[in-house]
Amino acid sequence: MTRLAYDRYIELLHHDGGLLGSAARHHLDSAVPWCPGWDVREAVRHTASVYRHKVACMQLGRSPAEDGWIKAPAPHEDLELWFQDSLELLLDELHSRNSDEATVTWWPPEQNVGFWARRMALETAVHRVDVESASSAVTPVDPALALDGVDEVLRIFLTARDAPPAGGGSEHSVSVLSAGEAWTVRLAPRGVSTASGASESANAQLSGDSEAVFLYLWGRAPLDALHVTGDRAAVDALRERLAAATQ
Repeated sequence: MTRLAYDRYIELLHHDGGLLGSAARHHLDSAVPWCPGWDVREAVRHTASVYRHKVACMQLGRSPAEDGWIKAPAPHEDLELWFQDSLELLLDELHSRNSDEATVTWWPPEQNVGFWARRMALETAVHRVDVESASSAVTPVDPALALDGVDEVLRIFLTARDAPPAGGGSEHSVSVLSAGEAWTVRLAPRGVSTASGASESANAQLSGDSEAVFLYLWGRAPLDALHVTGDRAAVDALRERLAAATQ
């Protein structure tokens, strides 16, 4: 298991949220290298809007209506201050609850507050990297959080949000290894499955430290940051399915 303690997710959310806010200062118009069409301003607005959406989910006990949460600051509000207020709202909400407390989420097996604590810590780490990469050196992602993020994207995002390629495509399997953990992803024309452990029969294998693997899987690091063996077509197929599942 790669899961962290509930309080640790909250600590990392607070830490990375602070770094994101600091990195955005004076750089709101800078382009985000890994996200074509995004600038820092949009990355900050998006992240704060996500925070407020999750607070609404927990407070309402259901998914809010499209107009049920604030998605952007008012014209007279400062975006950076609005982001900080949004972060504090989320932190306060998580601090006031237990990890196993019931709430609505988009992942049916985990209808609890702990899901959002994990998801928001990882969401913040990714967008903190986005904002930092636009203007300065990227701060390292906590290794344990990064490893947990590998597990989340392979087990949850790929299976819950997979979009099979047009025309069906071919079947592939890719093993992903990092920090003593391993997963094997099987890509079929009509779906994806992820199992624990590496497979000797996998078409390809990706390995690297947890931060490099995590950022690559989220499209925030190049493939050459990892050690790659086997069929490049299988690796490309995984990248295509990840791009669809994480956009």
